[in-house]
Amino acid sequence: MNQLGELGKTEQFSTKDPIETCVLWLLESLEKPMSAAALRASVARLPGPWTFEEAIEALESFGFRCRERSLSLSEIGRAHV
Repeated sequence: MNQLGELGKTEQFSTKDPIETCVLWLLESLEKPMSAAALRASVARLPGPWTFEEAIEALESFGFRCRERSLSLSEIGRAHV
C-alpha cells in the first residue's frame, strides 16, 4: 500500500488532479485498486479536474456511502476513513 506522502510519485498515482489521486489512493487502501481510466469511466463528467461532487458520485457508484465535510488541519490526523 502506498503512503499518503508518496501520492503522485508512482505510476498508478501519476495524475495531476489531486482529487483523482486521493480517490485512487483511497480505493487502493481499501483493497479495491483501480486505474485512473476506469475511475474516470465510472461517472459521466466533462474533461478536466474532478470536483468533490464527482468524486462522491464515483465512490457511491462503487457502493461507498460518502459525505463532504470540512476538517481543520488538526482534525485531519484524527479523521477516520
